[in-house]
Amino acid sequence: FDTFSSRFAPQLIAHPNLIREVQKDRTLTQASPGTEHFFAHAEMGYLPWQPEVGWFYCHTPARKGGETVVYDGVELLPQLAAKTRDLFRTRRILFELTFEPEAWRVFAPDPAALVRRLDEFVGENFRYTLDASENLLLRYTAPGIVTTRSGAEAFCNSLLDTDTPRFEDGSPVPKEAIYD
Repeated sequence: FDTFSSRFAPQLIAHPNLIREVQKDRTLTQASPGTEHFFAHAEMGYLPWQPEVGWFYCHTPARKGGETVVYDGVELLPQLAAKTRDLFRTRRILFELTFEPEAWRVFAPDPAALVRRLDEFVGENFRYTLDASENLLLRYTAPGIVTTRSGAEAFCNSLLDTDTPRFEDGSPVPKEAIYD
C-alpha cells in the first residue's frame, strides 16, 4: 500500500492523534480504533498542512458495517440556508489546539525540527508556541467554505472537530449554523 500511494503522493504524513496507532515510518496510521461516530470533516482541516488526498486501506474488514462515508461539499453547499452560506463566506473558523510532545513528534523528532517545519506555515492565519513542557500550542483560522482546485465552492471544514466551535474573533458559531 505504501509503495502504491507513494507513486501519487510524494510526501505522506501521519495524523497526529495519539489514539491512532502510527506505523514505524510515520506515514500510516489507524483510521479509527473503535466504533465511535465521526462528524463530517475536512481531513486535518484544523491545521494549515491539510492533505490534498486521503488514502484509506482496510487491513481487517469489519464483520458488519464499517463503511467510510464520504460527502461532496460542492453538492452540500447549495443545500445550506442562504444565511448560513453567507455567514461562512464572511467569517473564518478558529482552531486553538494543544499537542503534547508525543503527538507532535509524529511530524518532527525534536523541537528544532518542529520549529523549522512549522515556520513554513506561519502567517496571518497560523501561529504557534512551544511552552516550557514542550507542549505545542497552535492557533489557526480556516474558511468554512473553500474553493476547490476546479474553482467550485465547497462547504468543507472541520467545524465539528472542536467542542465549542468559534469564529476567529472568539464568538461562538451559532447553533443554527451548525445544525443547518
